[in-house]
Amino acid sequence: MAGLFEEAKNLLEAGDAAGAVPLLEELTRQEPDNWRAFAHLGVAYARSGHYETAIGAFQRAVQLNPNAANLRYNLGQAYEFAGVPEEALHAYDQALELRPDYPLAQQAFTRLKKKLDEQAAASDL
Repeated sequence: MAGLFEEAKNLLEAGDAAGAVPLLEELTRQEPDNWRAFAHLGVAYARSGHYETAIGAFQRAVQLNPNAANLRYNLGQAYEFAGVPEEALHAYDQALELRPDYPLAQQAFTRLKKKLDEQAAASDL
């Protein structure tokens, strides 16, 4: 199965997320406990604009590898692009609990928290 994963990874790196999706879907069917395959599938879905589907793939990757801060960050990104900012903020917070020095998660959490706070303040007017 390493060949299938490498082929899909190469397609992703070449910018062909849509081409990587069926390979990664097949790989996750064959290896339902392969967190790397689910993580890459989430990336492929997200790059293809299928954020809701990406959320499911990232959730499965997190289930399989719960201590990976980067998976929780990616899940947060998918939630944010899917228009679910509260869930995104929670995922960024979980990433920071696992790795407090994670700059991407810190930036995303701070930016989104500020935005949500501003929206809440504006709605109180």
